[in-house]
Amino acid sequence: MEEISFSVFNHGADAITLLRSLLAEFEQKQHVRVRLTVLPFEGAWNAMVRMALYMDGPDVSAVGTSWVGDFVRMNALRPFTAAEIHTLGQAESYLPASWQSAVLSDEQGSAVWAAPWLADARVVCYRRDVLERAGIEAATAFQTPEQFAKTLQQLRTAGVDIPLTIPTRSSQLAVHNLASYIWNMGGNFLDERDSALAFDRPEALAGMRHYFDLGRYLAAEVRGGDDTHSDDIFRAGRAAITFGGHWLLQDPRIDPLLLAALGVAPLLDVPFIGGYHLVVWRFKHQSAAVLKLVEFLAGRQTPLSLYPAFGLPARVEILEQAPGLQVPPFPAYAPMLKSGRSFPAGRMWGLIEKQLVDVLPAIWTDVLASDDPDLTAILDRHVVPLAQRLRLMLKA
Repeated sequence: MEEISFSVFNHGADAITLLRSLLAEFEQKQHVRVRLTVLPFEGAWNAMVRMALYMDGPDVSAVGTSWVGDFVRMNALRPFTAAEIHTLGQAESYLPASWQSAVLSDEQGSAVWAAPWLADARVVCYRRDVLERAGIEAATAFQTPEQFAKTLQQLRTAGVDIPLTIPTRSSQLAVHNLASYIWNMGGNFLDERDSALAFDRPEALAGMRHYFDLGRYLAAEVRGGDDTHSDDIFRAGRAAITFGGHWLLQDPRIDPLLLAALGVAPLLDVPFIGGYHLVVWRFKHQSAAVLKLVEFLAGRQTPLSLYPAFGLPARVEILEQAPGLQVPPFPAYAPMLKSGRSFPAGRMWGLIEKQLVDVLPAIWTDVLASDDPDLTAILDRHVVPLAQRLRLMLKA
């Protein structure tokens, strides 16, 4: 029996057990054994880069949607052929944001370098009961930065100790949250016309000022926390609002009564859409079995039981077909997934994103050091020099 290898990140014990059972089904039907490697999220980017550089890894991997361009630049991936794309599905089969991050264009034209598999929208998670007691209408509470700030002030005035909890330490998710603020103000990370760096332009900096102004609503006990700390505070019912994803709503540690009181809404009406694509590494042997696995997981007959246990689907039709996605609050995700945006599919985006992840904690340190921080001066001190350094690196 032919054997191929496949790597995914650790989505939790139950999700991995489900995936193993589906791979056993694949093995029985296709007579292809799949050796599964489960990677921790911590250090994930570095682990993938080592695979690419040393040409030592599995046949197929699930990778972050924003990483594809960097691996293409490393000449580590093999593109999908027109016939394979026809089998998997064309652009209309997938969420626009997911498809956009799987396709790269250059002087020679466009190529599909990944099969969109899992998607997720970064959303506002809130306690409906707390907002109702404060007289806040959730439908309009998060549409603009000004409305969001007004909502947080109303919660504070109503005596809510922790109106908001978000990570202020190193966090890739923090860049995803920041994106909605930048896009809402008409800014971007890269210029869509020529891929030039744009996150230090006035519109982007205006979005950043609104985002870091959230610091005034962070209670002392949620300052300096990472993703886990922030999620724990919200999951315990101690905070009214947080930014999160589907994983927070499926956490078995959440009290059922609290879960029943939770609502979700798009962040500033421009949610970030992330997730995972399936890629085929160029340095491994290419066989029909590899493409069968990709088709099994991300094709037209993808197992509906994957969703939402393993994530949300990148395929449009699965949003209406998977039984697990018809149960609240998941129906609220469908319009967000269809209208949200992804990061630019640039060949150096992974480097840019990592640099942003690294600088955000330093910005938060300066912001939280004062009751009335000069956000313009702080951003000039951190963001503008970062953009200058990156331009020199990209030019080189």
